[in-house]
Amino acid sequence: MTRFLSFLLFGLFFIGAGSVKAGFEGVIEFTKKTGSTEVKYKYYIKGSKTRIEDFGTDGTLQGVMLIDAAANKVIGISPERKLWMDMPNNRQRKDVKLDIQKTNNTKEIAGYKATEWKVTCKDDDRVISYWMADGAFDFFIPLLKTLNRADKLSIYFLKLSGAEGLFPIMGEEKKSDGTVITTLKTQSVKKQALEESLFEIPKGYSKYDK
Repeated sequence: MTRFLSFLLFGLFFIGAGSVKAGFEGVIEFTKKTGSTEVKYKYYIKGSKTRIEDFGTDGTLQGVMLIDAAANKVIGISPERKLWMDMPNNRQRKDVKLDIQKTNNTKEIAGYKATEWKVTCKDDDRVISYWMADGAFDFFIPLLKTLNRADKLSIYFLKLSGAEGLFPIMGEEKKSDGTVITTLKTQSVKKQALEESLFEIPKGYSKYDK
C-alpha cells in the first residue's frame, strides 16, 4: 500500500474545469530515472482524459491514475488490492523566477524532432532542459494543471510561454554544477484509437477511504 500511496503523491511527465480541444490520441511510454532507480510509465490519452500506469523497477504494474482534465478530477487505482480513491489536490502553486532560453539545439527522440528549451532557476539551483516535440499534444498542459504536482519539472513547464501543443519528449533536471537529479525520456509514441473503458474504474473495485 505504501508504494501505491507514494505513486498517488507523485501525481508524477504531468486545469480547472473546461474543455480540451481534440489533439493527440494514443499511447506514450517513458522512463523516469532518479539516481540509480529507473521506473516506467505509460500514458493513454483520449481527449481530455489520461490514464497513467506506473510500473515498478521489476516491471510489474504498481498503480493507475485516471485523470479527466475537463472535470478537474483525478482517481487513483490499486490493481493489486482492487481499490480506487479520489485524489483532490488543492496545493498552492509555487511562484518561481525563471530564465527561459529557446535554443536551436535539436535531436530526434522516439521518432520526433525535438528542440531544447533550457530553463534556469537560480533560487532553486536548478537547470532543466526540455526537449520539445510538436504533435498536437494539447492534452499535456491541462494534465499538468489537473495533477498540480510539486516537482520542478512540472512547475517550471507551466511557466513556459508558447508551449501549447508541445510535449517534452525528454526532460532533464540538473543542479547548476551539472549534477543530474531526474531524467524523463520517452521511449515510444503510438497514435491509435483507444477504448473509453480504459478511463473508467474497473467493475468490482471498491472505494478506499483513508
